[in-house]
Amino acid sequence: MGSNNTEKNYNLCCKIVLFLIFIVVLMFIIKLLTTSKMDNPEPFIPIYEKHAVIEFSDYNSDWNNLCNIIAEKADGVHECIIIECAKEDLLIIANALVFMIENLSIPIIVTDNIEMGVKLYKNYNMLPYNIMIAANKKLLLATTAQQHDNILVGKEPETRKIINPGNMSFNFVDPEIDISVINSSDHIDLIQSCSESDALILNIKDSNHLSENLNQQLKILTDVGIPSILINQLNGDLVIPSYKMNTETAYAKLAVIMSKLEDKNLIEPVFAKNMHNEFL
Repeated sequence: MGSNNTEKNYNLCCKIVLFLIFIVVLMFIIKLLTTSKMDNPEPFIPIYEKHAVIEFSDYNSDWNNLCNIIAEKADGVHECIIIECAKEDLLIIANALVFMIENLSIPIIVTDNIEMGVKLYKNYNMLPYNIMIAANKKLLLATTAQQHDNILVGKEPETRKIINPGNMSFNFVDPEIDISVINSSDHIDLIQSCSESDALILNIKDSNHLSENLNQQLKILTDVGIPSILINQLNGDLVIPSYKMNTETAYAKLAVIMSKLEDKNLIEPVFAKNMHNEFL
């Protein structure tokens, strides 16, 4: 009887010792792994923080400065850049970036609501390297976005196909260029309104049937070297056709082109090129 108890106690002691050895070895391994990670820490960015946020109002509405900030944020760590701006500026800022950035290497979302922009960014899989607008709980490609009854509509982005677009570069805009944008009817004095302008974008209700008075004014502007773009017109002798681009797209494209070209005679043929699928 005493012998059996001794044997049981011995077995129990052995099990306890083995268990303690196991605990010590396990703690040693955990400490070793933890120390290794501390010596070589990896940057940890939670999935909901893999986007960079830029508040456009902080940069005094300067497109060139905004591009410089984008260049800093496109650092290989962030997966997306979200730009917050006023609702009325969504189209113009997004379209400006379309033509100012070459070889875009990161998706950019322009929105008036950061929370919505972040949510949409997380909901889409493999966003393309495009400028997009977050509106009405959807992402829209900037150059396809149109205003209809105070609602933005357009084409949604497809899954990313190009992984390495090349080195990103920027077409900076000359802040001295003055482009007049006139949204009005036929009854307007273009000569006086554009006397100090470098170019004109005219958006009237019926651009395919211009009055004789308006045609005469456009001819005078053309003769003095002020290029004119008529929104919704596909062709014309006195104006540069807009190829169905909206006002904001045409403005951004023209501003970039005029900043790069010294010869105004080259503006029309360059403007006629479909650079970023902006022709609707």
